Amino acid sequence: HVAKLLMPYKFRLRAQGKQCVLGNIADTATVGDLKALIEKEVGISVLRQSIKHGYPPAELKAASTETLKASGVRSGVTLMVTEVEPKAAPKKDKQETKRVPSETTADTNRSAPPTGGGSKKGLLMKRVTVPDDNSCLFTAVGYACESPPSMGHASTLRQVCASLVIASGYTEAFLGKPPDQYSREIMDPSKWGGGIELAMLSQYYQMEITAVDVMTLKPYIYSEGKGYKKRVFLVYNGIHYDVVTGTREGKTTCQFSPSDNEALTKVIEIAREARKNKQFVDVATFTLKCSDCGTGLKGAREAQEHAKATGHRNFTQY
Repeated sequence: HVAKLLMPYKFRLRAQGKQCVLGNIADTATVGDLKALIEKEVGISVLRQSIKHGYPPAELKAASTETLKASGVRSGVTLMVTEVEPKAAPKKDKQETKRVPSETTADTNRSAPPTGGGSKKGLLMKRVTVPDDNSCLFTAVGYACESPPSMGHASTLRQVCASLVIASGYTEAFLGKPPDQYSREIMDPSKWGGGIELAMLSQYYQMEITAVDVMTLKPYIYSEGKGYKKRVFLVYNGIHYDVVTGTREGKTTCQFSPSDNEALTKVIEIAREARKNKQFVDVATFTLKCSDCGTGLKGAREAQEHAKATGHRNFTQY
């Protein structure tokens, strides 16, 4: 008889804006053992952990005494952990629920840079220009979702999407090409991201991502209704994504409550102003001029080819 080799478990852990690797976990480890390791690593009590794994992310509901193998958690996946109220203390839920969002918002605001022009009354939304390169989607999402905000996450988020494509149930029919090919191509810095990447990154960060189309003023809300506690905003002009920040009572953040209708309304107003100034690309039928070099262009293909060849991203219709 040949003894079966037991391989240790290894996970990528994402919690509270941090990410790390949990490795060398015994094949016989239980869900309780995993939760204890997570508490040690990120400080979230075992009783307060909500763990999601796989793609699309599924809640780990197995008992603490159940082995990881029996629970269905596969080695190598990303574990997304959020802090929730312990079910054993229902009387404290109302008080705790009121306090937690306030603390989270304060932490986010302290980490975000001042935008200038802020007002202590009402909400002031501001469009933040993302670098004109082929990674604007990834840069914008990283800036909005990471803490503190930074323009330097594009490469990492390409890797995240490349991994999720392979680990997910996406089919060749849906992607338009084999998943392994799609995964390789999205790692290419010259390739653009789109709706598929926004959907994956929304679930990766466990935040709603709302992209408002400048031409139609329609908000596309990724992961709407999934119970996520935060929402970030992007503005899309047909070929480029920028991110939106908001200042309220002197505090600035990229992250809002999904129920914050004032924020959504004001982002749509930002898009409306851009549309008024014809700062969008109608990919169906349009003629436009590159504001950077004056070249006349027609159609989506010419605009995209010009942008990729020159790095220019500022276009106006005429």
